[in-house]
Amino acid sequence: MGRGDDTVTVEFVSREGIVEVYVEDHDSATPIPAHDLKGAWLSVSGPGRAAQQAKLVPAGENRLTASGLSPRVGDRLSARLIMPNGMETWSVVTFRDTRR
Repeated sequence: MGRGDDTVTVEFVSREGIVEVYVEDHDSATPIPAHDLKGAWLSVSGPGRAAQQAKLVPAGENRLTASGLSPRVGDRLSARLIMPNGMETWSVVTFRDTRR
């Protein structure tokens, strides 16, 4: 999970070549409708290999997805979001495997 700023909370989930991004209002925990975002992109970068980039597409209530990415433990995932009001925010996390 990452915070873009004090207004947005972003959760990253990766499974089987698809990265899902969930977006909600930080203060109220209200989902921000994915189709209301004016733009969304995701990049994955790690040591010793070229950065991967993809456009995030709406895939449900507050869920966006990008396919064809293969994050590895320790990679940086960075989501760039343009909110419905035009404000741009970034959220960056270090990818880790939480399956235990």
